[in-house]
Amino acid sequence: MLRRKFLLGLAADGWRLEEKPGVVQIVRGGETIAGLYVGKEWDKPFLYPLRAVDGTELSRGWPVAARPGDNQDHAWHRGLWWGHGVINGEDFWREKPGASGFIRTSRASGRKQGDRFALRGQHHLETRTGQRIARLETTWTVWDDGRVRVIDFAMALRGEQPLIFGDTDDGGTGIRLREEFREDRGAKLANAEGLRGAAQIWGKASAWTHYEATVAGKPYGVAMMSHPSNPRHPSGWHARNYGLNSANPFAASSFAGEKNGQRGAYELAAGASLRLRYRLILHEGLPQNLAGRFEQWTREQSK
Repeated sequence: MLRRKFLLGLAADGWRLEEKPGVVQIVRGGETIAGLYVGKEWDKPFLYPLRAVDGTELSRGWPVAARPGDNQDHAWHRGLWWGHGVINGEDFWREKPGASGFIRTSRASGRKQGDRFALRGQHHLETRTGQRIARLETTWTVWDDGRVRVIDFAMALRGEQPLIFGDTDDGGTGIRLREEFREDRGAKLANAEGLRGAAQIWGKASAWTHYEATVAGKPYGVAMMSHPSNPRHPSGWHARNYGLNSANPFAASSFAGEKNGQRGAYELAAGASLRLRYRLILHEGLPQNLAGRFEQWTREQSK
């Protein structure tokens, strides 16, 4: 059972936090800005939906709240989440019944921090047989910068036993965007080095990636940035042409097409912590100064 620890009531700008069964939500003017979903009906926690400042949903609706035309593939692609396909031989990414582990939540909370709202979770990694192998703390911070919505995700994973991350592209901190962000529907994909298209940016190391699409006649974009403090920065990207994008530092051989290679494998000693930080930029209109925003973020975090 989740312990309740929420800031209730309206903030000065009309934003508030609400608790519902299995989800902690940031709400403004009756609209859900984002919610941290932690109920046991889901195999892992995730933040959903991903909305632009004007309220347009940029994440895929299915399987949480399907919209007409949603492709119903990869049910574990929900909003913003973290997982990995091989940890001590267990799959914490693909959610195959009877074959995958779980990331369960023991506590979720939220509070206002100035003009920002932070949602926090305490979780644990549990094998399919019920063995706990690691503790996970997450922070999901949301705020608006003019017509840009910013979402910061930070996590600390602490092994209760030695953990071995296998080399696989199925993993990382991922987002799944709505159908308009498919390349075959005209979406444009790029990375910090100026490479364009999924065929060019998939698997490539980069500080950030950017997806751009037109929704209801209006341009929108979603950039995802990996902080330089993350292990093996710049990250490789599981950037697909159908709206999936995931920053994955543990897939060097997989991204290079090396069959059974393990150059990207990673070992975490018992009691040690793996810390990762990412930033989403959800914008309306033309692409933002992403290089400048990345540099500003890294300067802020280094203070």
